[in-house]
Amino acid sequence: YKQYVGVGGVILHDDKINSLCTLFKQKKQVHHIPIEEEIKWSPDKDSWVVKNLTGDNRISAYSDILDLLKKFNSKTLVAVFQGMGKKLNTKEAKWKCIKFITERFQFYLQGQEDKNGIIIADFPGSGKEEKELLQKYFQLKENGTGYVKPENIVMNLLTTESHLNPALQLADLVVGITTGMCTPQRVNASHYWEIIKRSFYCNQQGQVIGCGLKVYPKEMVEKILPIMFPEVIEETEKLEESYEEYVERMRYLYSVLMSKEELDLHFPRP
Repeated sequence: YKQYVGVGGVILHDDKINSLCTLFKQKKQVHHIPIEEEIKWSPDKDSWVVKNLTGDNRISAYSDILDLLKKFNSKTLVAVFQGMGKKLNTKEAKWKCIKFITERFQFYLQGQEDKNGIIIADFPGSGKEEKELLQKYFQLKENGTGYVKPENIVMNLLTTESHLNPALQLADLVVGITTGMCTPQRVNASHYWEIIKRSFYCNQQGQVIGCGLKVYPKEMVEKILPIMFPEVIEETEKLEESYEEYVERMRYLYSVLMSKEELDLHFPRP
């Protein structure tokens, strides 16, 4: 997906990690996947998965692994950036998505009983890239995103190799599939979408877009909503919402992201 960048993750309570790792191994054994084989949405062309896990067998195995989301009551967060036909600066797009995810993870943590969390990220590719990422994220945590101060993310992010961490492999599937669903080439991703869509973090009104799934620019929403969340369109069509009600609803939804002045600018009251 050359014009799309996706970043995200799976939220797990720390007391679930050990059980997740155990069941992840068991599911690989059931589908005859070597224990050392990394599960990825876009595996290397010379990998065991590409050579041996094809067609319905891959759909069955990946679906079984994704069922761990429901098993552990996991919540997912994904941000997708589209280049809109322009030359895509991948590094800038990834950073914008990281900021989106940080904001929404902070919102999630605020609503939890223990309220604190950390982010474990995939090693970015080289020691130089890792150092740059850690330095930038430290500044983000200290200064905030411009909208949100991530005070409940208790420390700078940690990095590890994804092939050593089943939770990161699960997150890779979630992000890859969700990003794929946002593109016109969504055939492969659509096999798993019904499993994933139920795991997204949502707001008090049950809305996913803008909360568990953030897409940028906002013009993407009207394109993907009927495909990814048709039930939302059906429900909306049943409701006769006045303009005043719409404005008040949008002001409420965006009140955690915007100042009063920004709300008045974007959603002025009649």
